[in-house]
Amino acid sequence: MSMTCTRCDGTGFLNIEQVDEATLKRFDETGDPGVILAWIDDRDRKAAECGGCYCAAMRMPPCSYCTDYAHDVSPCDCCGNGEPWGWYFLPGLHDWDDPNDPKGCR
Repeated sequence: MSMTCTRCDGTGFLNIEQVDEATLKRFDETGDPGVILAWIDDRDRKAAECGGCYCAAMRMPPCSYCTDYAHDVSPCDCCGNGEPWGWYFLPGLHDWDDPNDPKGCR
């Protein structure tokens, strides 16, 4: 028997509300967690290229790093680690009958 994860509301990701609408729509249509993982990788790469936040130095927030690249989206640690074989059952769901599925997150 499976049940929806209460930490991520069944999405498999924490803070997913920070993802843009087009990416969320594609994720909803495909159900592929790789869509969100690719979004995270892209934002992290661009943030690294940007060099970080300069709001404090310029005293003119928000900077482009903060508005365009900074985010707190991550795979739900209750559902798995986001790696291809690192999800417990299905992202956003838990399987009561699977002994490998962590039980303390519900």
